[in-house]
Amino acid sequence: MKMEKKVVLVFALFAILGLAQSFDFSEKDLETEDSLWSLYEKWRSHHTVSRDLSEKNKRFNVFKENVKYIHEFNKEDNPYKLKLNKFGDMTNFEFRSTYASSKIEHHSMMRGPTRGTGGFMYENFENVPTSIDWRTKGAVAPIKNQGQCGSCWAFSTVVGVEGINQIKTKKLVTLSEQELVDCSTENSGCNGGLMDYGYEFVKSNGGLTTEMNYPYKAQDGSCDSSKQNDPLVTIDGHQDVPANNENALLKAVANQPVSIAIDASGNAFQFYSEGVFTGPCGTGLDHGVAIVGYGATADGTKYWIVRNSWGSDWGEQGYIRMKRGIAAKHGTCGLAMQPSYPIKNSPREVDSLLVTIDGHQDVPTNDEDALMKAVANQPVSVAIDAGGFFFQFYREGVFTGFCGTQLDHGVAIVGYGTANDGTKYWTVRNSWGPDWGEQGYIRMKRGIAAAHGTCGIAMEASYPIKNSLNRQALKDEL
Repeated sequence: MKMEKKVVLVFALFAILGLAQSFDFSEKDLETEDSLWSLYEKWRSHHTVSRDLSEKNKRFNVFKENVKYIHEFNKEDNPYKLKLNKFGDMTNFEFRSTYASSKIEHHSMMRGPTRGTGGFMYENFENVPTSIDWRTKGAVAPIKNQGQCGSCWAFSTVVGVEGINQIKTKKLVTLSEQELVDCSTENSGCNGGLMDYGYEFVKSNGGLTTEMNYPYKAQDGSCDSSKQNDPLVTIDGHQDVPANNENALLKAVANQPVSIAIDASGNAFQFYSEGVFTGPCGTGLDHGVAIVGYGATADGTKYWIVRNSWGSDWGEQGYIRMKRGIAAKHGTCGLAMQPSYPIKNSPREVDSLLVTIDGHQDVPTNDEDALMKAVANQPVSVAIDAGGFFFQFYREGVFTGFCGTQLDHGVAIVGYGTANDGTKYWTVRNSWGPDWGEQGYIRMKRGIAAAHGTCGIAMEASYPIKNSLNRQALKDEL
């Protein structure tokens, strides 16, 4: 299967997880101190947040204020909503210090004039579509999470490089932010940086390696030269979009994803959930993100589709729509002040990602315990009986049958879990598109009395073996 299709399905799974991680509360939860304590405990359990006993009261005080702020905001007639997300017991100061701490404005002042290739290659581009979404075109990888590291500049840079590489080569290769954090010395790793410096590093280094080869650690580290010298995707330079010009920015985004800097420090941004974000926010640029599209709502409100790096449980499954075409030239939250994008003049790259395996093994037949051990370590291929009427029209929930053991369909188990009522299930990835089942997936009951499992799922399970990281082949010279 082509890599682009795999990424679309992974994105669908992330959407499921994002929905599963939403957390709501009601007016009743705010009535008393006891009900607020109960809400806080539910929130901590939901987001797996542990707090020292000595700190818990302080965190509860912060939580109460944030809950009340979100509740009052959502009662107003705003074009977007807030959600009690994983930042629920952080003060805004703590949030800013941890997640909006890239100091882009500071680094820009230290740099002086921009150092891009010069010019604006899209200046005369006229065929601007009314909307575009690079996610649907396969040019955007699934949402990532920078963690408690001010490396947003690296994530924004990588979005730009991944995007233009896919547009030119038709291959979406997920690249390494950690290489930029460790090796781009003009930047400051977890203490912030600039996307322009990131693009300069990718060009001067001869490319950027994959995330698989140089995985993200959410902390500063020493540059691993063995991995740095194993680049895969190259660019030919970068350009800056004319500052404070949303029309120019529109032309650029019509052609590729674009890195931008914004002011993400406000309470409303911290708890953004859905809708078109209009502020309040300033222009103190402290966070690097990327615009991956634009459009308009049913009521005509124009927006940018902005990809964040705080995980898929923030905002609209990791994204935020920000109002486009406002009166202020700098754009919402300063998004038009410092846009930039990489240049790739041809599909030429350190060309091929060749994936190899060393063999495969079969899971012991009719043994769901053995199957669980295998899935705990990697996705597992299985055969099932998918010929039934109920399977054909499955939509959601834990599937229990009716089905037999006439194995007629190959799928893959990509996880397992337990529903709120205690029902155990397998997370199964189908190949009938994201409009079937739970966005392309089905949860099938796990641990039934019959040894063969639901629909024969435990009868013929197998998985590939890969003993080393020897997974790249540089087939063609530059």
